[in-house]
Amino acid sequence: MPADPPSLVVEAVGSGAAEQAETSIKKTKVQALLPFAIISISYLLFTVTDGAIRMIVLMHAYSKRFSAMQVATMFTLYELAGVVTNLGAGLAGVGCSPVTGSS
Repeated sequence: MPADPPSLVVEAVGSGAAEQAETSIKKTKVQALLPFAIISISYLLFTVTDGAIRMIVLMHAYSKRFSAMQVATMFTLYELAGVVTNLGAGLAGVGCSPVTGSS
């Protein structure tokens, strides 16, 4: 089994450089996780705000005396509009992709 890269650095250059190499490896690991953390936090914030907007719409519909069936229909149409939008965007993306050859 091959040795870890930090242990190779320790044997080759000594203890001072080994600490520097280990610090460099830790920084690289943190930098590699940074995009993951940013995307995860953004997704969480989007989920919270999307839920909050849905609750605001629900409370507004309640204050306007919409029935439960009307609110359910409204949310169903909202979700179907999202499906159609995503489907259209996906088809447009495929039509403009370099794989298909169209531009």
